[in-house]
Amino acid sequence: VSGYFGRDKFYFSDKSNNQIFKTSFGWGNQTLTTRWNHQFNKKTFANTSLIYSHYDLDISLNSKQGGTVEFQLGYKSLIDDYGLKFDVDWLPKNNHKVRYGFSSISHQFSPSATVVKLGPNQPVSKKAEVIHTLESGIYIEDQIKYGRFNLYPGFRLSHYYVEGKQWFNPEPWLS
Repeated sequence: VSGYFGRDKFYFSDKSNNQIFKTSFGWGNQTLTTRWNHQFNKKTFANTSLIYSHYDLDISLNSKQGGTVEFQLGYKSLIDDYGLKFDVDWLPKNNHKVRYGFSSISHQFSPSATVVKLGPNQPVSKKAEVIHTLESGIYIEDQIKYGRFNLYPGFRLSHYYVEGKQWFNPEPWLS
């Protein structure tokens, strides 16, 4: 199990001529990964990982004249990811190695923005809904050694899903 938790923030404030201007810019992320390794036999080894990640961004600006708010702006964005990854290494012979596996990650994007103007204008607010996406892939790759030459064939099928639409992308390779 491993994790990371970090947070940064920038502040600025200016007071002059009965006017106050403030801004802040903050961001942070949290990650947590759980990994399990298993050796099935002398020739087959697997890694399984569960992954969580959270990122947030928060920006604000506001201006006051004589204690009255003239302008406020706020922007916040969140990204939450939940992932699963499974990889297998198989060594059928000393000169032959096969790797295969899959990965899948669910992304949740939560952008929002709020603008407030006081005085003759009415407050204006806009908030976006949470956007859910799914990104997945399966792969197999081979490494075959012939004397001083190496052959690397492989194939990956990628999948992406968002808002009722999905895309598949086959990715064959040979080197």
